[in-house]
Amino acid sequence: MSSRGRWNDVTIGFHIEKRHLDMNPGEFVIGEFSNITNQRRIRSDVKGNIIVTNLRIIWHEQNDIKVNLSIGFDCIREFRKDIQRSRLHNGTLFTIHVISQTVFPYIFLLQALEERTFTDLYQAVTNIHRAYRTSKIYRTLVLRGLVIKDGEFQILQNEHLIRTVDGFWNLSGDMGNLGKLYITNIRIVWVSNINDHHSASIPYLQIKRLIVRNSKFGSAMAVDINWSRGNFVYGFQTSPLEELKKITDEINILMNAYLVNPIYGIFVEGGLCAEEHNEVIESTSEEDAENDPTFEQAALEECYWDNKLLHEPGPPTYSHELGLAIETLPKGKTIQSLWNVL
Repeated sequence: MSSRGRWNDVTIGFHIEKRHLDMNPGEFVIGEFSNITNQRRIRSDVKGNIIVTNLRIIWHEQNDIKVNLSIGFDCIREFRKDIQRSRLHNGTLFTIHVISQTVFPYIFLLQALEERTFTDLYQAVTNIHRAYRTSKIYRTLVLRGLVIKDGEFQILQNEHLIRTVDGFWNLSGDMGNLGKLYITNIRIVWVSNINDHHSASIPYLQIKRLIVRNSKFGSAMAVDINWSRGNFVYGFQTSPLEELKKITDEINILMNAYLVNPIYGIFVEGGLCAEEHNEVIESTSEEDAENDPTFEQAALEECYWDNKLLHEPGPPTYSHELGLAIETLPKGKTIQSLWNVL
């Protein structure tokens, strides 16, 4: 789930508006590649350009930027590469399979005829994806993480500790837990005084709102969090009330400054990534379909969705429902569910 208008890295977009192809705050271009074919398009001979950023992969046709594809790194499960001879192209065809981790996996085939382009593109996307996956602490809520080592608060790359507040209560349970609050330019971190592993690291990217309001414990700092598992509110408290309000205002100032140019945790050195971090279908008429953008979106998604690389055909099996032998169905699929699709 996106937060604070963030969507680039957590969504897959088909034919998005040109303004959404521009870099968002905190996003930057890492590499650009030309003459890349998006094999999943109906016209597979159309070449396009690839832009790899720290948050996503963008492909668009060379002659029509309106025909495009944006794949956030958070949506990608893995990459696979394939090299084979092609009579059609009278040479070797280099293919990168980009497999999503959505409920219905999409498989995007990015093809190149030049080995150098293929090698550089594959290295770029795999390195950025690895760096993205190992830097989630910059972008997501982390509970009970290792933020204290040998008694010292662990600073992330490009992170600056602004202030440490003792005597800060975590009100998440029926009983408050006393600990410390660490305020940085990227996040706020609470750590229990009793157990260093009892902690909460909350990036500013995940905070929807931070205010002082009443609770069953009295006035508390309420942190409204937009998390992938749902929205919830974290409560913290310290005394006196004036100090609590002052800290809340200070965090809001730091958060607003951070959101002007967010730090997503993917760093590049010399063109490559830096070292890893520690860490129901209704019928639609043809006329309606032509005027309905959601139908176009669904049609594009159907074009890209494919299960072939994830499901190897099994031996024939007898179907009592049909009275004949059929290919073994993928896990979770039934004859009735396939008829429902038709």
